[in-house]
Amino acid sequence: MDKKYSLLIIDDEHDIVDQLYDYFRKDFTILKAYGGEEAVSVFNENEVHLVMTDQRMPKMQGTELLAGFKEKKPEVTRILMTGYTDLEVAIEAINTGSIHRYLQKPLNFEELSGIIEEGLQAYEQYSKVKNLIAQEKDDIIGKVKNIFSQMKDVEDNKGRLEEELRAAKEVENKSRREMEERVKVLENDKAGLANEIRNLNHIAAAMADDLDRAKKIEAEKMQQAKEENMKTLNKVGALEEKLSLADNTAKSFKGEIDTMTKERDSAVAERTRVEKKLKQFQDNWAKLSQG
Repeated sequence: MDKKYSLLIIDDEHDIVDQLYDYFRKDFTILKAYGGEEAVSVFNENEVHLVMTDQRMPKMQGTELLAGFKEKKPEVTRILMTGYTDLEVAIEAINTGSIHRYLQKPLNFEELSGIIEEGLQAYEQYSKVKNLIAQEKDDIIGKVKNIFSQMKDVEDNKGRLEEELRAAKEVENKSRREMEERVKVLENDKAGLANEIRNLNHIAAAMADDLDRAKKIEAEKMQQAKEENMKTLNKVGALEEKLSLADNTAKSFKGEIDTMTKERDSAVAERTRVEKKLKQFQDNWAKLSQG
């Protein structure tokens, strides 16, 4: 193996610890402990890849020690050694997953070398799986965050579209009110002009009558009548000009009405566009909520 792994050897018999240290120190970093409390301290302060511990030790049994190591770092390979036939202890430890292998003393170091190599391979496989799970977890968290971000964007777009729709409705209402006011003004002006034209027609008719009566009066008053008639014609011309001006004004008002109608149509079109855009957003929101 290219990587130099760290082995923690635990036994209250110093000779066994030292023998294992001398045999494996060239290939591995060997950490030593002669009891459970010391082993916990060494385990917590160092990177450990494999643990070998004796079962029967003062204050703390090997299975108890390995169970604690499993809870802290389940990827660490755990091997239990005993000089006694603790079959029930071994079965319980294996069934609960506290150990990977159970070995009886005296140890065969060559056989132990193969067991350690298998245990470290198991450590690597466990670590890879653990890393993959962590990576998948990070990917899932990233996807969830992305979904929440998209949902926030959707909410922001929804608010913006609703605001645009309100603004469009306000523009439409304002345009409609202005158009109604202008129409009222034009109608009032039109009515005033019509009354004025009728009055002018009455005046013209009265003048014509006066002219006829003037012709029937004295001949000597003909010149005066002609002058007055000329004045009357001038007044009629002025009235006709005024009537023409009124007609032009009416045409201008009609142009303004056409312009306001176009503005109203534009506002209606804008409102339709915004409502369509909001409808599309609501459909997308419904699909996203169902997904």
